[in-house]
Amino acid sequence: MITNSPEETTGIGFNLGITLKRSAQLICLYGDLGGGKTTFVKGVAQALGITQKTVKSPTFVLMHQYRAEDVLLVHVDCYRIQDPVELLSELSDFFDQEKTWVIIEWAERLKDFLPVDRVEVYFEHVNENQRNIIVKNPYGAENTK
Repeated sequence: MITNSPEETTGIGFNLGITLKRSAQLICLYGDLGGGKTTFVKGVAQALGITQKTVKSPTFVLMHQYRAEDVLLVHVDCYRIQDPVELLSELSDFFDQEKTWVIIEWAERLKDFLPVDRVEVYFEHVNENQRNIIVKNPYGAENTK
């Protein structure tokens, strides 16, 4: 699907969050710098009840955690990751927790180590304002079996 603004990209994230809201999820994001990944995460966060203004890119801190009601959102950015194994040992605790969502930007750096049951979202620059967003397995792990 093509988005024409950051607001539309946030809207796609929101819609995916609403679709997946019933269960914890692993969402892997792929795309270039400025592709709209963090903007998309803001939409998912909003669907989970997290104020999107609080969602910031974790590029320089690696990980942010946000809580809303009984849901935990773990937002990870692997752009600067040096040791994927170290990060995975920290993240693996979250993968099995109920009502915990893990969203990983630059997931290609961990792809070979991540659980198979995941949603993948690909971001492609069309032009300055437009993004092509491709969602694979949009209904989550519970629908892959």
